[in-house]
Amino acid sequence: MNTVQKSGVAILMLSAIGLAACDGSKPGPVETAGRSVDQAARTAGNAVGDAAEKTGQAISDAADKTGQAIGDGAITSKIKAAILAESGLQSLQIHVATTSGVVTLSGSVNSQENSDKAYSIAAAVDGVKDVENRLMVNPNS
Repeated sequence: MNTVQKSGVAILMLSAIGLAACDGSKPGPVETAGRSVDQAARTAGNAVGDAAEKTGQAISDAADKTGQAIGDGAITSKIKAAILAESGLQSLQIHVATTSGVVTLSGSVNSQENSDKAYSIAAAVDGVKDVENRLMVNPNS
């Protein structure tokens, strides 16, 4: 029997004793104790409910953050793979970072055309909200 069940049985027993002792006169010590136990049980129940709600919200918030991290990682991986598959792009010189769906391209490329190509590839990936193209054009790279 768990703690909640034991508490419930104790409350029922004290309530029954309190009812049996009722004769319409002033409440006796058992009835007063029963009322105190009832109030304590209500207070404890409310506290447990509040704690459960806060814990549930914290778990939900953590899951949202974890989901976002997984989503950002997947976006970054897709973009890197697409850039690697694109002939003419020097993929080792293009760095990709994703935060909350916003992709940042940095590094260097050998032409504006390749900078634009990398931007287009990144923007076409599902889940990308925006692309910040910080690629430097360096014809000697």
